[in-house]
Order: sequence, then C-alpha cells, then structure tokens
Amino acid sequence: MITVTGTMITVTGTTVAYKRATNTFVCDDQTGVVATVNGPSPGYRKSVGRNDRAVEYGVFGPAGLMPGFDGARSRSDIGTEP
Repeated sequence: MITVTGTMITVTGTTVAYKRATNTFVCDDQTGVVATVNGPSPGYRKSVGRNDRAVEYGVFGPAGLMPGFDGARSRSDIGTEP
C-alpha cells in the first residue's frame, strides 16, 4: 500500500519473512511528489510485463526489475555487430 501525504510517501508491505514493514520517504520542496511516485513507475510495470512474457517467475531484486530502454540490445547480442 502506498500513501502520499503532502511531501511524505509511505510504502507498507510484507517482507519475505511474512513480517509487515513500512518505509517512509520525505520529499523536499525541490522534489515533486508526483514526479517521484509516477516518474519511474511505467518503466517498472513494463519490466514486470517483460518478465511475465518471458515466463520468468520467482523473487526478483531491484536490479532484476530495473526499467529497460526501448530498442536496447539483449544480452545475447552484446559483443556482436548489429
């Protein structure tokens, strides 16, 4: 659950050990709450869809869910000419 109150963002969820955890982020005047919350979210949703289509299931860390870039070459293409 994500709660936005003024410049505070509170994220509450369940850990791997089935314990409830809460993280609170405070945005200063120079950071827009909307940009902080909604800025990267489409990229993360897109990466989750990529994992679903690739039939990759399991527990992923932040690096496994980082947003990709459109037109990026796959790992198998690295080191080969386009």
